[in-house]
Amino acid sequence: MLCLGNELIADDGVGPAVAAELRNRGADVDLAESALDGLALLDDLVGADRLVVVDAILTGSTAPGSVRVVTEQELAASPGGWQHALGLFDTIRLGRALGLAVPREVVLVVVEAADLVCVGGPLTPEVRGAVPRVASLVEQLLEDDA
Repeated sequence: MLCLGNELIADDGVGPAVAAELRNRGADVDLAESALDGLALLDDLVGADRLVVVDAILTGSTAPGSVRVVTEQELAASPGGWQHALGLFDTIRLGRALGLAVPREVVLVVVEAADLVCVGGPLTPEVRGAVPRVASLVEQLLEDDA
């Protein structure tokens, strides 16, 4: 699993917060964290057959702290405000084209953000409150795959 985000930028830190929650629970998951995008993610992608990604999304269409599970196909069909989407999926497509062992399936667990611009700001209360739910959902998704 891959938790994306930068904990120095308000709600963008939801990925690292979920990673910390999973570690605190002692979850048995292969966990990577990154604040990077694009080709810099390639090392985190190679070797994974199925990938669960956690990140913030800003659509304005749902309340902050709302949690959704989105497949790669669904995200590709609807452009939006997920800042890592282009870099992540471009990198996966490139890896596939090069014959690298990148994930055949990508599932995203996205949390609607309220603030993706405040440098040094904490997670907003709504997003902070979603962290345990996201961690449980990730555990369930990975358990279902086992």
